[in-house]
Amino acid sequence: MLKDYLYNGKQFQFNEGEQPAGAVEVKAVEPPEAKKAEPKNKAVKPANKARKAAVK
Repeated sequence: MLKDYLYNGKQFQFNEGEQPAGAVEVKAVEPPEAKKAEPKNKAVKPANKARKAAVK
């Protein structure tokens, strides 16, 4: 199985167990989770929503 290794400042792929001496295996890094962006101003509900219009 091919694995990624750093060797002399460059990245190479070698079969497992056949890498040269001094090669360092590159581990896979998981990307950080994206944070949810919160809106700066949240929508404001009307103060008296249940009130009906007056008949004149």
